[in-house]
This record gives sequence, C-alpha cells and structure tokens, in this order.
Amino acid sequence: FRICSYRKSERKSSRLRPKKVYRCNVMTQPGETLQYSAADHVKALNDHMEQPFIDTILINNEEIPDEIKSKYAKELARPVDFNVEKLKSMGLEVIRDQIITYKNGVIRHDTHKVASLLVDLLRD
Repeated sequence: FRICSYRKSERKSSRLRPKKVYRCNVMTQPGETLQYSAADHVKALNDHMEQPFIDTILINNEEIPDEIKSKYAKELARPVDFNVEKLKSMGLEVIRDQIITYKNGVIRHDTHKVASLLVDLLRD
C-alpha cells in the first residue's frame, strides 16, 4: 500500500514522499515465509528494494482461535510473530488493530477495517 498524504504547506515541495504502509500477513505461508516474523517480512522487502522504504506496518492484534490455528498447522502455517519492539527498532510506525475476519474457517484481512485505518492515516 502507498499512502499519499500532505498538508497544504507541503504541496509545493518537490521533495514530497508518499508514506509506504505494509499490511503484514497474519499467518506464515509454507514454502514461502515459514517461520517468518513480521520483522523478517519487512527485512525481505527492504532487501528486495535494496534499501529501507516502509514507513508504517499494519499488524493484527487479535488472538486467532485455536481451531483456526489447528487447521493452518496441518499446512505447516502458524501465526506471524509481531514483535512490536523489534519493528519499532527498525524505524517503523506500528499500527496494531483487529484487522482480520474469518470466512469458512479461513483467515482473511478485513478489507473495510484496513481501508478505514488507511483513510485515518491520510487524515494525519
């Protein structure tokens, strides 16, 4: 996600830089991000871009029900570790909120909640 937000006084600046927001996965993905923490995800993205570029990370703060975790465990997936202090030490603004929903026993990001949080960032 990219968020472009600027105040009137900044509109004339040629140095305007959009805020980059990363909505982190809630569960690891077998064969791709097994054992990855949120910090590992950010590091991989920064390495790919050859520089740190993410300003804000949006992470889930809601406990995932055991029955859902068990279902994912059969596929070797587990909840992503969101070590907030580690993320802050990487220079990230951390936004924690309940950003997930469940559909047919599958975790999905709550698109309405995520959109609302992104709009709030635009207003800041």
